[in-house]
Amino acid sequence: MPRLPTTFAWSTVVLSVRERRNETQAELAQAMGCSVFAVSKWECGAAVPTAKHRRLLERLATDAGYPPGDWPKVSAAVNATARGAS
Repeated sequence: MPRLPTTFAWSTVVLSVRERRNETQAELAQAMGCSVFAVSKWECGAAVPTAKHRRLLERLATDAGYPPGDWPKVSAAVNATARGAS
């Protein structure tokens, strides 16, 4: 499976996957083998999923009819700002 870039709008992706699966944060956390706190941080944009969790999210999303090709991406300007570029 190819590596998923960090350029996706992960907070939107996580929330959308959870909603498409009709799950609570606790249910998604259990399905992904992580804490509810982690899911909450991903959804509010305070953190991004690890590579392992991005792969699991891809699998869950694809099963829910939401493949990575449909995921929103972060603009180049946002990525530059996040890296500390001017």
